[in-house]
Amino acid sequence: LPPTFYDTVLITSEFGFRYLRIHSLCINEDPHDDWLGESFPMAEIYSKAISADASTDAYSGIFI
Repeated sequence: LPPTFYDTVLITSEFGFRYLRIHSLCINEDPHDDWLGESFPMAEIYSKAISADASTDAYSGIFI
């Protein structure tokens, strides 16, 4: 796994959560139609999220 994903898995595990959604692995945002179809379900998913964070890429890691 790239460092950012690996760090995220570790944090999620330490908090005792069973599920993790990594947005960039779930949705192909290139076709605009795909984003339109997924943006409404994303709002529902993220409204129940414990944390939503952003990273510039998968390789920078969370712990700098």
